[in-house]
Amino acid sequence: MMNEGITEKQLPALEALFQGATLEVAANAAGVTVQTVMRWKKLPAFQRELQARADAMLSAAQRMAAGEAVRCVETWRELRDDPKQPGIVRIAAADKVFGVAMAPAMEDVRRMTRRMLKAMKAP
Repeated sequence: MMNEGITEKQLPALEALFQGATLEVAANAAGVTVQTVMRWKKLPAFQRELQARADAMLSAAQRMAAGEAVRCVETWRELRDDPKQPGIVRIAAADKVFGVAMAPAMEDVRRMTRRMLKAMKAP
């Protein structure tokens, strides 16, 4: 969904910039000068649209990564619990499942440690 305030003329430049193009490429795509694209980039509606597209892409990537993580953990659990698998495979799978389960707790410990070290350095 495109933000109001973006013109049809700006759209090719916006799409090019979103895909990582240079100002020159974005200007060529829109048929305008680099200075015009620089001016557009300062417009609140243009900035909002770029941010909205970036947010949407990040959200989609996070959903995809979460789905993949769930499938990985399910596979590791299946391997861990399959008595037909060699012991080393089951141990490695158990280690992965444990590591995934402990990751949030370990991050909390790291965060608390950083805070404590920072507090100890403070005058």
